[in-house]
Amino acid sequence: MTRFGFILTILLTSFCALGQRTIEISLTDLEKINSYFGLDSLKKIVKGIPIWTLDTAASLSILKSIYPTGDRYSWGHRFTREFGLAVKSKTIDSKLKQLLKAEIEIIKETDFLKQEFQSPTDEVLTGLLFQNSIDTEQLLEGHLIELNLIGDKIDHAQPKSKLKYFFKGWPPVIWNKYELNLSQFKLLSCLNRLNPTKYPSKLLDEKRQGLHSMKKDYNLKETTKRNSYNYREIEAEEIEMNGVKVPKEILSANELSDKCWLFKIKRDENNYIIEKGCSFAPLAGHGETFIIIKEGDKFKICVLESWIS
Repeated sequence: MTRFGFILTILLTSFCALGQRTIEISLTDLEKINSYFGLDSLKKIVKGIPIWTLDTAASLSILKSIYPTGDRYSWGHRFTREFGLAVKSKTIDSKLKQLLKAEIEIIKETDFLKQEFQSPTDEVLTGLLFQNSIDTEQLLEGHLIELNLIGDKIDHAQPKSKLKYFFKGWPPVIWNKYELNLSQFKLLSCLNRLNPTKYPSKLLDEKRQGLHSMKKDYNLKETTKRNSYNYREIEAEEIEMNGVKVPKEILSANELSDKCWLFKIKRDENNYIIEKGCSFAPLAGHGETFIIIKEGDKFKICVLESWIS
C-alpha cells in the first residue's frame, strides 16, 4: 500500500473509530483522493461541508468528475445543486442542466400506472435561475413540452371514479397526475421569472388549480447561498485538539470529550473550514461548521451551518 493510500485508510476508518476523532486535511489532498480513489471515498470525507466557500477552483475540479444522475438523495446530486446556489460558473450551469434532464427522464421512463415519480428538485431549478445562462429559457420550454405530452397520457389513464379507492388508497396514476401538475407548475414558475411577458402570472394561477390541496399554496423559493458572509473578529488565540490547531473560542470544555469530533479542511494555514460536533446518543447531538480566516493577530469567523438533534 502506498503512503497516500495508507493515509486515506486512516482518514476513513477514523470516522468510525471509538473515542475522540480529530482530522486535518488539505484541499489538495481532497483532489488527490478524488483522482486516485474516486467519489465514493471523497464523499465519506467531505460529507455536506461546503468546500466551495474555501476554494472555488478546487471544488469545480471535483464537480467535473461527478456524473449527474436523477438520484436526488445521492452525494453528487446534493453537492452539485448546493454548489449551484452559491457560485456562478458555466461548469456548474451545465451540470445543473444535466441534473434536470436526468430528473425529467425519470418521469418519462416511469410506468405511471404502477409507480409514483417526483417533480424536479426545487434547488436544481432555483440554481438554474441563479446561473441565468442565455439558453435556460429554451431548455425549460423544451422540458415543459415533454411534461405536457406525459400529462396527456396520464389524463387519459385516470379512473372514471375515485370512490372505489377511498378505503384502499389512490393508485399511482392519480398521485402522478398531481405530481405532474406540480412539475409543470415549477417549470412555469421559472419561465415566469425569466420572461413574465411570455409566461404571465395568470398561467401560474390556472395551473395552480390542478395542484393537490396540500400544495395549493406552493411557491418556488428563491434560495441562493452566496459566497458573502457575516464575519466577526476575535483575537487569534489557538488551542490544540489532538495536534490540530483551532481558534480557542470555538471549542468549549465539554467538546474535548470522547463524544465529540472535529474535522479541519484547509486551503492553507490561514484559510480553513472546521466542522465540529458531539454525539451523545443516536439521535442526540449538536454541531457547527465554520469558515475561518486568519489575518495578523485576528481571526475572522463565520458560522456556515449549525445543527442540533
